[in-house]
Parts: sequence; structure tokens; C-alpha cells
Amino acid sequence: MRRVDRAAPVDLAALVGIPGAGSSILLAVYLVTVVTLALSAGGAPMRSWSGWAALAVVVAAAVVAVSGRTHPLPLAKTLVVVGATTLASILVPLELDARIGNGYSTWQILAGTLLLLALAVRGRIAAAWSGFAVMAALTALWTTVDGAGPVTGLLMVAHEAVALLAGTLFAVGLARIIRPLAELHRLEASHAAAAAAAQESQAERTIQLQRLTGPVRDAIARIATGEPSTPDDRAAYRTLEGGLRDSIRGRLLAVEPLTAGVRRARLRGVDVSLLDDTGLRTADGVEDARDAVVRRVAEVLDGVTAGSVTVRLTATGAELAASVVIGRPDGSMHRELVRSGR
Repeated sequence: MRRVDRAAPVDLAALVGIPGAGSSILLAVYLVTVVTLALSAGGAPMRSWSGWAALAVVVAAAVVAVSGRTHPLPLAKTLVVVGATTLASILVPLELDARIGNGYSTWQILAGTLLLLALAVRGRIAAAWSGFAVMAALTALWTTVDGAGPVTGLLMVAHEAVALLAGTLFAVGLARIIRPLAELHRLEASHAAAAAAAQESQAERTIQLQRLTGPVRDAIARIATGEPSTPDDRAAYRTLEGGLRDSIRGRLLAVEPLTAGVRRARLRGVDVSLLDDTGLRTADGVEDARDAVVRRVAEVLDGVTAGSVTVRLTATGAELAASVVIGRPDGSMHRELVRSGR
């Protein structure tokens, strides 16, 4: 596999629904499980401030672990989750005696492991295992200080270590499976975009070819005969050339009744330029606005008998506006703004 494929990031959290409905369900299940376990079997710690503080910390960390769309999880949020598991591992044992069986009173180990598993899924595997190592070390320290020995503490976290390992392997394995599929999807999307661009280009060439048939072909045939052109012929050629420019530079404006008005104005000797600055390839969604502007500009153009006229079309949302600049033979200028009114 190519190096770029191995380095391609895979948003594993998004695949399992983080954030989204999946993360909401996971968060709800986690909160119900941890809160129920702490309140029903929390023992002495839940009769003290330390147990309630630990519960509040892990609940807040769970919300942080499934929040946001950034992958991997941002460093600040990662530190919050690791800090929460560490703090809970300190607070809960304050009211416990490691020399007697505590059962589910050590609920903070399960709660912390699930939080660290969420870190692994969100791309922070090293931080997850670092947090687990700290949690295991604190648990072993607690049992050692209480006289039960470090092995007792390590046995308490052994099962959770297996769960975290399984979750980590799942995250790594799923990412390795999804990565080539994601690359395939990217290539398919790229090919589809290229095919669409080629189709659009072909359609544009067809349109341009159609514009070159009819009057253009007849004009070229007349010029090819070598016969002298009359003033009327040259005026017709200029009008035809202007129409071709309009279809390219003034795409949305090159429609009736404006095209007919432009043709008449050019035959009167008026220099007309149509410029489309909207950036729109088609009039989809703005047909009514475009037609309203075109009708008004055609009326303005019919009143011009000499000089030059420049029409520039712009768009703001669904509203179109045409700036009409009329240059009179005496050198004066007149400017009119035509809006669609939408």
C-alpha cells in the first residue's frame, strides 16, 4: 500500500456515531450505568463528599469525550478526560479499606476505563493507555498503603485492562479496514466529478457549435467567396460578432427580448456591450428576476439612438441588478441601475 494510504486519517469516531445520535445513546447508557452503580453499590464513598465529587467529575468528562467533531479529540479535551479518571482514582479510595472486599464500591475503575476507551476510539490511543497506567498505579498505591499489597490493586484493574485492549484493537483494526474503503470512495467521487466536468464541457462545446451554425455559417460562406462586402454586409457582420460575444461574456443577458433590442441598436450604429458578472452558469432559480431585468434593459436600450451602451449584470442572492452606462456622442455619460425588485 502506498505511503499516502497508510497516512490517510480515518475518522473512526464518526463511523460509530460520534457526534450524533450514536454518541447520545452511548452517553445515556454510560451515565445510567455509572450513576446507578455508584448510588446503589457505592458504599462509604457515596456517603462522603469525595464519592459525589468523583461522580460529578466522570459525568462531566463523559460529556467532553463525546463532544465536538474534531478527530482526533483535541488535546485540551483529552487532558480533561485523563485528568478526570486520575482524580476519580484518588477520591473514591479515600473512604475505602483495601483489606476488605469492596465489590462495586470501586466503580471508578469501570467508569474510568470506559472513558479511556472513548479516548482510544477518538484517536487518542497513547493518551488512553497513559491514563490507564496512572489509574492502575494509583489503585496499586492505595492497596499498598492500606496493607493489602500492590497485587490486589493490579488485580482490580486487570479485567478493565483486557476491555481497554479489546477496544483499542477494535479501533485499530476497523481503521485499517475502513482506510482503503475511504480511499476507494474518494477515487470514485473524483472520477464522478471528472466525468461530470467532461460532460459539462461537451455540452458547452455543443452549444457553441450550434451558435456557429446558421447565420454565422452563411456569413463565413459569403466572405469565402471573395466578393466585396457592402456596408450593409459589414454592419451585419459586426452585429453577428457582437451577438457571439454576448453569448459568452453576457451569458444570462443573451435572451429575448434583450437580444432583439441589442441587434436593433447595433444596426443603428450603437456600440453595445453585455457583461455578466453574476458567476452563474445557468438561470436556474433566478429566471423571474433575470426576465424582469432584461425587459427593463431592453426598454432603456430602445431609447438610445447613438453612442455606446454597457450593461453589467450582478447578483446578490436571488436579486439581480443591471448597471446600464450610456455614453452619448457629446461625451456625456448617463448611468441607470435596473433591479429585479425581488
